Amino acid sequence: MIIERTLKNLWKSRQGAIAVIFAVALIPLAALGGLAIDLSQAYLVKNRLSQALDAAGLAVGASTGTEQEQQEVMLNYFNANYPEHEIGTPATPLMVIDGNTISLTATADVQMSLMTLVGFDNITVASATEIKREVKGLEVALVLDNTGSMSNNGKIDALKDASSSLLDILFDGKTVHDKLKVSMVPFVTTVNIGQNNAAYVDGLGAVDYEPDDWKGCVEARAYPDDTLDTAGQWPPYFWEAETYYAPSSSNNTRSSRCQNRYWQPPAPAVYPLPPLGDPYRTTMAPFPAGGTTYLDTSPNYTRGPNQACPQPLTPLTNKKADLEADVAQMTPWSGNGTMVNLGLAWGWRTLSPEEPFTEGKDYDDEEWTKAIIVLTDGENYLSSVSSRCTGTNPRYNSQYTGYGYVSDGRLETTTSRNAAIDTLNERTAEACENIKDKDIVLYTITFQVNDQATIDLFSDCATSPSHFFNSPSNADLETVFQAIATELRTLHISR
Repeated sequence: MIIERTLKNLWKSRQGAIAVIFAVALIPLAALGGLAIDLSQAYLVKNRLSQALDAAGLAVGASTGTEQEQQEVMLNYFNANYPEHEIGTPATPLMVIDGNTISLTATADVQMSLMTLVGFDNITVASATEIKREVKGLEVALVLDNTGSMSNNGKIDALKDASSSLLDILFDGKTVHDKLKVSMVPFVTTVNIGQNNAAYVDGLGAVDYEPDDWKGCVEARAYPDDTLDTAGQWPPYFWEAETYYAPSSSNNTRSSRCQNRYWQPPAPAVYPLPPLGDPYRTTMAPFPAGGTTYLDTSPNYTRGPNQACPQPLTPLTNKKADLEADVAQMTPWSGNGTMVNLGLAWGWRTLSPEEPFTEGKDYDDEEWTKAIIVLTDGENYLSSVSSRCTGTNPRYNSQYTGYGYVSDGRLETTTSRNAAIDTLNERTAEACENIKDKDIVLYTITFQVNDQATIDLFSDCATSPSHFFNSPSNADLETVFQAIATELRTLHISR
C-alpha cells in the first residue's frame, strides 16, 4: 500500500512537468510549420522572379538601341511579368551586357507569417539568368524595287534609310560578321548580274556595240526556268534602237514616238529606214554614216541599249561597308515597267549554292537559315507605247523588258499587254511557291500600294500572314524593316 501511494504521488507531480515540456515544445513545432509555409511562399517568389528575368532578358536580346533604351525594355518586361499585386517585393534588376551575353540578377523580399514568432520578419530570395544572343548562321536577300516610280514622294530615300537600319540590327555593331551574309538585288524589269558574270550570258558576242559596253543586265530564261533556280545561261538585255519616221514630205524631218530612239538618222534621210534585222538595228555598229547616236546611262531616264538597266546586284557578303555603299547608290530607273518575279528569282539565286552565285550554304545545312525580303511599290507592269510607234513597226507593241517585247510571245501572248501582266502575276506566285518549297523564309512588302490584286498576291506569297506588310508610309517603312530584322534573330537561354 505504501508503494502504491508513492507511485500515484509521483505521477501527479510529472503531469505538471509534461505540460510544461509540451508547452515549450510547441514553439519549435510551430516554427517548423511556419518555416514550411513561408519557404513554400519564398519558392514561389523565386520562381516568379526567374520567369520575369527570363522574359526581360529575351526582350533585351531581341531589341536594339542605346544602353538606356535597352534598360527601359528590360524594366518594362520585368515589371509586366512581375506585377505589384504578386507576393514578394522585388528590387530593381541589375543587367550587364557583354557582347552577345546578357546577364540579369534580381532579389525580392518575402514577408514571413508564422516565422515572425521566432523573430524572422522577412527573408530575401535571389535569382539570376543569362541570355545568349545566338547568332545562328543567316543568309538574307534584299530584293528591292528600283523602278521609276520609286522617285516619287521620297520613296527611294525611305527605302535607303530602312535598309540601313536593317543592316545595323543584323550586323549588331560588327563590320564583318562570320554568321551573317546579305545580298542585295535591285530590280526593274531586268536585273544586273554584273559584267564579271558574262560567262553566264548566251550570245553576248552578237551584241557588239560601242562605245557603251554591255552593262550587265540579262533577259529572263524561257518558262519555267524563269521561276526556278536552275543552272544555265541567260540572254543579254539589249534594247534596240527603235524606229524613226518621216511624218511629212520634208527630208529634213526626223521624228519618233518610240521609247528608245538613241540613233537618229541623218538629214536629209531616206525613208523608210531599213527593216528590222539589218545589222545596224540589232547592234551599235555599223550605223549608217551621218546619223547621231545618243547614249546615256545616268538615271533616272536613260537612252541606249542599256536603258532601264539598274545597278549590279550584290552577291552574298558578310562585309557591312560593301552593303552600305550599294544601299547608298540605289536610285530609280525609269523606262519599261515592273517585273517582281524576275527580282525574286535572282534573289533566290543569290542564296543558292548553285551557279552563277555559289556563296550560299547548302539548303540542308541546319546551322544556317535563308530568308528573302522583297519590296515593291506597285503591281507587275509592262509599259505601253504610242500607236504612232507601233504603226511604223508592229514589233514595238510594248516597251522592251526582260522578256523582250509582247510581240515576241514570251508571256503567252503576242498582242495583249494586260494578258502579259496576268502571266507575270502567275509567274510571281509560282516563284514564291518554289522559294518556300526550299524552306526559305519569305517576307513581302507592298510599299504604298492600293491595288487589291497586288496586295492579295503578295500576302499569299509570304511565308505566313505575319510575314506580309501592307503599304507602310515612308515613316513606317523603317519600323517594318526593323521588325523583320529583329524577328530574324534567334535566341536561347543558356542557364
